[in-house]
Amino acid sequence: MTGATRAGGAHPQYVQAGRLVPVGGYAPAGGQSTRLTRCIGPDGDEYVFKTYTPEVREAVRLPALAAMTSWRLDLDVADRAELDRACAWPRAVVLDGHAVQGVLVRPAPPAMFVDASGRANAWSLPRHLDALARPEAKARKLGYDYYPPPVKLAVLARLLRTMLWLHERGYAIGDLQPRNALFSFDGRAADVLLVDCDACVPLSGEPAHAQRDPEGWKAPWPEPFGVRTDMFKFAWLVARSLQENTAATAPDPDRLRAVMQSRTCDVLVELCGGGQPADAVPLLRDKSSVWPTLVTPGALYVQTDESLRRRWRPVGAPPPVPTAPPPPAPAAKSGSEIPAGFVVGVALVVVLVALVLLLA
Repeated sequence: MTGATRAGGAHPQYVQAGRLVPVGGYAPAGGQSTRLTRCIGPDGDEYVFKTYTPEVREAVRLPALAAMTSWRLDLDVADRAELDRACAWPRAVVLDGHAVQGVLVRPAPPAMFVDASGRANAWSLPRHLDALARPEAKARKLGYDYYPPPVKLAVLARLLRTMLWLHERGYAIGDLQPRNALFSFDGRAADVLLVDCDACVPLSGEPAHAQRDPEGWKAPWPEPFGVRTDMFKFAWLVARSLQENTAATAPDPDRLRAVMQSRTCDVLVELCGGGQPADAVPLLRDKSSVWPTLVTPGALYVQTDESLRRRWRPVGAPPPVPTAPPPPAPAAKSGSEIPAGFVVGVALVVVLVALVLLLA
C-alpha cells in the first residue's frame, strides 16, 4: 500500500490492483459491486476487494473515499478497534493507474455465513438482517434457524450501538437496510457487521457516493442522508423484523408492545412516521444496552409495562402450569402435649355420665 507519510508511519490510502493476490471467492456481489474477491494485500493481510461497477467507478468522488480511509487511521486505538469490530470500513482505495477500481475491506467472520441448508459455512451465503424477518414456519420449512423476538432485538441492538457510535463521531450509515449488515448468533450472544461502509456519509462534508437506497427503505422526504434518515430506517428494521414482513407498510403497535414497553413502542412508531421524538436517542441508547441482556443461555426475556424482565413465550403458547405448594409439615410433638385420641375418649365418657344422670 502507498500513501502520504504521517507521524505514525505510512498512511495506506491507495493500492494498485496489480499488487493484490487473489485467494478465493467471497459472497455474491450486488449493488455497487460487480465482484467480491478475497485477496492478500501488499502488507500480507487478507482483505476483500470490492470491485465497483462501471457506473460507480465513473461517479465516485476519490478525495471523499480516500478521506474515509484517513479518518479510520486518525482514530485513537480504542475507537479504531471498535470501528474494525463493527464495520467493514474501507481500508484502502484500489486503483488501476489513476482510475478507481474499488476498495479493500476486511472479511466478515465465518460465523456470519451459512450454506443452503442453514449450516455455518464460510464464504457461502451471508446471513443478512432480513433473516430476522423470516416467519417461523418458513424458516423451519427451508431448514434455517428461526429467531424469536428477544433474539431479533438483541441483534438489532448491536446494529443500533454501531449506528449511534458513528453518529457521535460524525458519520451516518445512509443506506441502512437489511442487506447492508451481517450477523451471527451462537445461542447466547449476537454480533453484527455493517457492510458497504464506503456508502456511509459524513455529517459535514461530501460523501464518496451518490445517495441511493432500495425503494422500500427510502425516507418519505427529500432530506439528504443523516441522523434522521438513519433513525427512520432503524425503526422500520425493528418493526418489520418483529412483524416478520420486510414489506410491511405500517408498524403494528400490538406486536411491538408484546415485547417492549409502551414508550419504546411509541417512539419507534413515531420514527417510522418520520417524526423526531425528543427522547428517541437516549431511549434507544438505553435499549442498545438492555436488549442483549434479555437473551441468556437458559431463557429469553422481554421488557413490558408490567415487568422489566418477563420470561418470553411464543404467541398462543399455554401459560406455565403453577406448581402446587407442598403440604405443611406436621408440627413437632413436645413431651407435655396431650394426645388427640385421649381428648376424644374423655369427651365420650363425660357424655355417657350425663346421660346416666338424666335417666336416673
